Amino acid sequence: MMYSQRCIVIALIVAVAPAFAISQISWSGIYDFEIKKGGDGSRLELNQLPNSFVQLSAQNLQLFIDATVDDGITLSTKIATNRQ
Repeated sequence: MMYSQRCIVIALIVAVAPAFAISQISWSGIYDFEIKKGGDGSRLELNQLPNSFVQLSAQNLQLFIDATVDDGITLSTKIATNRQ
């Protein structure tokens, strides 16, 4: 991340921090994961499993943050990662 982008992110966090300090914050999240196990003849070209060991992988992670500052003001944030 470039220096100017870091400064902007820090400035936004500092500006919004007091609102989070006096608000009701709720957290929620969604995650998708898969467990795969190949057989003795598993190959990456055949079935996308390079060996016969159990593999756990997270495909989609999302975190939701909602903060009610006042009766008419609500801040919402979504942080997400997607693996293709």
